[in-house]
Amino acid sequence: MERIRPYLRRGESLSSPAGGLVKGLLAMLGFDPKIYAVFDIWDRETKGLVKGCEAVAIHGSSLCVSVPSVMHRQELLYSKQRILDRLNQALGGRIIKDIQFELKGTSEKGGI
Repeated sequence: MERIRPYLRRGESLSSPAGGLVKGLLAMLGFDPKIYAVFDIWDRETKGLVKGCEAVAIHGSSLCVSVPSVMHRQELLYSKQRILDRLNQALGGRIIKDIQFELKGTSEKGGI
């Protein structure tokens, strides 16, 4: 019980609502739900654009997207700036600065 106390804010108790404890833990781990909302936004914004492409990771301010073929990657490269603008508009700021396209099954990246 003594090990937990240093992580509590002054005035908080262990009987705080679970939601508050979860938010505190996520903040302590550096998790920002706004940034990870980019995966849902990606799905919504690119739904009809190119099939089979999936946002898989965030590295700093870059979004890593898995694409099934070079042709898919090329098509997304033409729309990259428009997609970046839509993502950042939905996130409320310039949070994602680049998109890296990676072929499925390889480690080759094709961001510009």
